[in-house]
Amino acid sequence: MKKIIILLAIAILFAFSCTPNLPQNKINVVDNLNRKQGLWITADTFRSIEVLRYKNGILKGKYYRYRYDGQINTYGRYKQGKKQGKWHYFSNGLSCGTITYKQDSIVTRTVITRNYKW
Repeated sequence: MKKIIILLAIAILFAFSCTPNLPQNKINVVDNLNRKQGLWITADTFRSIEVLRYKNGILKGKYYRYRYDGQINTYGRYKQGKKQGKWHYFSNGLSCGTITYKQDSIVTRTVITRNYKW
């Protein structure tokens, strides 16, 4: 399990390494005013990994949340610290729905149900 998390973190760092505005090899950085800057990768108490960006302490750009086993759980975008556009949610690697946001407010919601055969 630790190998999966390490490989996932390396893949994410590689994916973001081509970004021109991000200082090389710097993640989870705060500036002199103690504001979060650039790429942040965090693990929470639910054993998931979040990959997100900050500019002057405000969430900005793509957001990803992965399960502890490396499967995607959620992805979407932040604009000026608020959820914006279509967010995708997954369960066990399968899409379970989307929510479209405009400035953190829900505009539309789509739930995907599956007929499982037991």
